[in-house]
Amino acid sequence: MKNLVMALGLSTALAAGAASANSFNTGLALGVGHAKAKVSNSGDIDVANGNIRAGKRESAMNGVVGGVFAGWSTTLVEGDMPVHAGVELAFDMSGVKGRSDLSVNRAAANSDALTMSIKRKNSIQMLGLIGTTFGGAKVDLRLGYDSSKFDIKTNATEVAAVSSKNKKSKRLNGVVVGLGVSGKVTEAMTLGLTYDYTMFGTLKADTMSVAGVAGVANNARTRVKMKVKPSMGVAKIRFGYHF
Repeated sequence: MKNLVMALGLSTALAAGAASANSFNTGLALGVGHAKAKVSNSGDIDVANGNIRAGKRESAMNGVVGGVFAGWSTTLVEGDMPVHAGVELAFDMSGVKGRSDLSVNRAAANSDALTMSIKRKNSIQMLGLIGTTFGGAKVDLRLGYDSSKFDIKTNATEVAAVSSKNKKSKRLNGVVVGLGVSGKVTEAMTLGLTYDYTMFGTLKADTMSVAGVAGVANNARTRVKMKVKPSMGVAKIRFGYHF
């Protein structure tokens, strides 16, 4: 709720500044996201059998993205090849998620298991735009900042089939690079497409296995430290209103 209030407040600020700009726009966006999360874990839950070893893996993430946007733009250069610039604020809800199995050998005797799931919950983007117009189509280079909330869950299972679960939520900041194209459907309505690629920072989480199982050598309680670094591409269809 706090993120939504922040987004609405910034949208209102943009609208207030629209009187001095050439155009103001707002609208809805819907699309899909695909991401790769680089997962690394240090430590070893099962020291005796080596079933959860330190190492690096990639976890694929997919899901639907939808939200609102608002922005304004002004024309810097007139003529046959006009140049325009502007700013944009976007708020998205996201269902982009993935899962990674960090176990090495589940079939081994006395083996432990460790799984990790990650989900992007929402995002706030603040972008600068610069572009031109070709045959009535507006084309923009999009550069800016993304602040997204991620949930990471880990589940460590001991040989006795007892689980130890952990969850951590954190906002990760990232750099956005993208392209956008839009055109007028009516005098006030526009239809557009955008593709944004974001490189996020690192989310760190610890997971603690349950107490060791009697009779199993070297199977004591062990902490595993995990690092997750996502990068995400999002393609969206946008319906906008200009005034």
